[in-house]
Amino acid sequence: GIYPQTEGLTSRYIRNTILNLKEDLKGFLTDPIPKRILKRQELPLLGESVQQIHFPKDQNSLLKVRERLGFDEMLKIGINIERDRKERSILKALSIKEDEKLTKDFIDSLPFTLTNDQKKSCEEILKDISKNKPMNRLLNGDVGSGKTVVATIAILQAIRNGYSAIILAPTTVLAQQHFQTFKELLEPFDIDVDIWISTQKSEPKSRNSLIVGTHAVLYKSDIPDNLNLVIVDEQHRFGVEQREQLLKGGENIPHYLTMTATPIPRSLTEVVFGNVEVSTIKEKPTLQKEIVSKYVPYRKREDCFDWIKEKIEESDFQQQAFIVYPLIEESEVLDAKAVMTEYENLKKKYFIDMNIELLHGRLKEKEKSKILERFRKKKTNVLVSTSVIEVGIDIPDATIMVIEDAHRFGLAQLHQLRGRVGRGEKQSYCFVIPSKNEAGNPDVKDRLKYFASHPSGFDVAEYDLQKRGPGEVYGIKQSGIPQFKIASLTDLKTFKRAKSVAKALVKDDNIDLDYILENIFR
Repeated sequence: GIYPQTEGLTSRYIRNTILNLKEDLKGFLTDPIPKRILKRQELPLLGESVQQIHFPKDQNSLLKVRERLGFDEMLKIGINIERDRKERSILKALSIKEDEKLTKDFIDSLPFTLTNDQKKSCEEILKDISKNKPMNRLLNGDVGSGKTVVATIAILQAIRNGYSAIILAPTTVLAQQHFQTFKELLEPFDIDVDIWISTQKSEPKSRNSLIVGTHAVLYKSDIPDNLNLVIVDEQHRFGVEQREQLLKGGENIPHYLTMTATPIPRSLTEVVFGNVEVSTIKEKPTLQKEIVSKYVPYRKREDCFDWIKEKIEESDFQQQAFIVYPLIEESEVLDAKAVMTEYENLKKKYFIDMNIELLHGRLKEKEKSKILERFRKKKTNVLVSTSVIEVGIDIPDATIMVIEDAHRFGLAQLHQLRGRVGRGEKQSYCFVIPSKNEAGNPDVKDRLKYFASHPSGFDVAEYDLQKRGPGEVYGIKQSGIPQFKIASLTDLKTFKRAKSVAKALVKDDNIDLDYILENIFR
């Protein structure tokens, strides 16, 4: 084996130490999984597997033990899913009955018709909330696919049934945006919409209202006692504890809907959201024009900026552009300096007689909001940014997105950024440009060309998943997607096996699940 070396510990030293343990490994590790299950699944013992992975007899026995250790990793997730499912199965919720005329009136009030995916998602959600069991559903829709409208139908029904609803956004800027959107959508139905953010907290005018807020709201004690629907936007920014906080009510628990614009392919939803029902919206609303995406080789970068400048001038400064740079955590100071240099360059060289501003992560929330507000009001023509605009910013006249050093982003991330344009009815454009030193790399070119020719976030994520693995695609740290040492996240066959074993283990009251989870391979 090859082991990661740390100071004072060479790979050879580790190997020799393990060599001394070779014979003891088998007896040393007791197997946490009952023998009858291993036998039925034709899996080797843990001790044997750990010994074989360090000192394999041959290729075949190595495959067998990899299968066992990968199975263990999957089993751990399976047990947590099945346990959660069992705990949830005894929870009670108050039913929200659908008023069909209300649904119809709302749909008729919209300036567009719903897509089939939107209709199907609505039906699934309305059916869930009509039960006495709390809904636990994920609405997984591509950028701009109209998830908000689907959520609004559920909110409308909850409030008309005499309950309150809460929608939680990851940032203040997004909460304010949601507040405006929901106010407009619900206006004809005379519904009280309130905003709860650190700088602003409106008093509910009626007993059943919609509260739009950030997670800070969760720690306020005055959550309405008739709360019966919780909608969380962009799940992976919320901790499980925060979610639990909301669910610890009386004997009834609110219905729970998560929305995410990170397209998660079918193959992954099972592993990541195993205990959650999933509704998927893939179709784009009919009004929207497809965004024109182009791969721009580095040598054509200048032409690209010239074209953008002309485009903005031609539109009489109505159209606007984003230019995005990646920031990589480890070298933030260095990157920030590079971005400043580029920003000065753009200002002096290309966008000379235009208003151009820089938005970066170190600015305070208030300052960010001001910059975005100026951009929204067209006081700024070009906004240079370090990927902090990733999720949900909605500026209808921003029609051009340029992504520099595009190879440093995962395709799913590029797709999120592309979704920041094309929000209005004007034709929008997205340009991806690799850096100078990656200009000749054929892999970079292939990936970026694939991205430019595939408008669907689900296709893009699936492609990236196969090429680069989930860690790279979703930035695992903040996405709640598990990291495996051995198992492959897309190996659904093993996962299904592990899940059926987990189900049997959770059902069996004589089995100590904590013991298994603590001693399983990890």
